[in-house]
Amino acid sequence: ANFLFAIAAFAVFGYAHGVPQSKEVFVENVEAGGAAERAGFAPGDIVLQAGGRKVATSYDVTQATQLNSGEPVTYLVRRDDAEITLIATPVELEIVDKDLRMKQKVGRVGLRLSERETEWRGLNPVEAVGHGVQRTADSINQTLNVLRRLITGKEGIDKLSGPVGILHLTSGVTQMTLNQPDADLGEKVADLFWMLLQLAAMLSVGIGFFNLLPMPVLDGGAVVMTLAEVATGKPLPERVQNAGLTIGLVCLAGFALLITLQDLFRFDGGS
Repeated sequence: ANFLFAIAAFAVFGYAHGVPQSKEVFVENVEAGGAAERAGFAPGDIVLQAGGRKVATSYDVTQATQLNSGEPVTYLVRRDDAEITLIATPVELEIVDKDLRMKQKVGRVGLRLSERETEWRGLNPVEAVGHGVQRTADSINQTLNVLRRLITGKEGIDKLSGPVGILHLTSGVTQMTLNQPDADLGEKVADLFWMLLQLAAMLSVGIGFFNLLPMPVLDGGAVVMTLAEVATGKPLPERVQNAGLTIGLVCLAGFALLITLQDLFRFDGGS
């Protein structure tokens, strides 16, 4: 249900609001001594792919870079009439987002990007559904990538957020949108609706994954218990089920406390 909601939300966004499309995403400046310079980037390079995905806007490049600190990222660029593959390893940097009032660690390679002829294109119903599926798949891949990096120790638990973090992020997005200087109230409210709809879709994907964890109090745990009963041919002993439920609740409560404390520290530091 979580993934279906995400598909529907992204599809509605694409159909009713449209999606951005740039004619070109190009390198405006390369930071001296940065990972991009070492990889061979040059001003004027047109970025075609980042992290194996086609680039439609500069956001696509930013996502591929920020989410993969410490790991090589492959970029395909066009320089003059030739296509060149460049590999850069983003360096992790802690920044303070003043709009959202939070600290976060992101990967950087030292590129400043610009776009040519960016426009918003409305989608027909079929395209909108395809857009919804693609955006949901992208969110799933990003979630899997974060989980992989957490398991392998390449990311810390600070990449995760709980209810406090979600409320803070929602508040920050709301304030940032309503404080736009060159928009009337109607435009601000409309922009806020579309931003919150996309945020809800991305959160829905994350919640869906969390609910699949093999813990007795979650759907994933219920699946594990069912498989165990199928394998043994009989229901699990009540004491085993109760023990699993207790352990699951303790782990879940401890995890929630840890994430909440982390969120409070992170957002306090960004205020």
